[in-house]
Amino acid sequence: MLSILGKLICKELGEQKYDMYFECYSRYVHSDGSEPKSSHSEMIFRDIYKQLGSKDIYTLQKMLERLLGAIELSVRISRQYMWVWLCTVITIVLLIFMPVSFWWTVFGIGFVITCFGYKSVVFIINRYCFIDANIVLLYKTALYHMILTYNLKKLSAIS
Repeated sequence: MLSILGKLICKELGEQKYDMYFECYSRYVHSDGSEPKSSHSEMIFRDIYKQLGSKDIYTLQKMLERLLGAIELSVRISRQYMWVWLCTVITIVLLIFMPVSFWWTVFGIGFVITCFGYKSVVFIINRYCFIDANIVLLYKTALYHMILTYNLKKLSAIS
């Protein structure tokens, strides 16, 4: 199961590229620290920048919109988790004290706990995906640089 940010990178740049970036960054994280972080980041940045170089400005702007939407969704998942937890507790308490048959109560509590478990897994994956977050930061930097470069070239052509 991938985080929202990992899914975005897979969609935008391809699964093979995402796997390569993830592996490269994982090697750095699990190394003894003898290799500088900048070499891994620079390699990933250059590859992303090279891929974005063939895109037109409209595609880049759509990619930026999808990036911002994915970041917003990731933040929303983190913020809503407290409400999911609270609703789970309230639902379980209501199921226990409602006058329904024992089996409906057991089935309802099992269903609520299963749903809460799923939401917990989604929350944990999106909350602690620091490798995906670092890759997305490099992607965002390359994307902003490409858009800024395009706009500067456009301005210099007008002058």
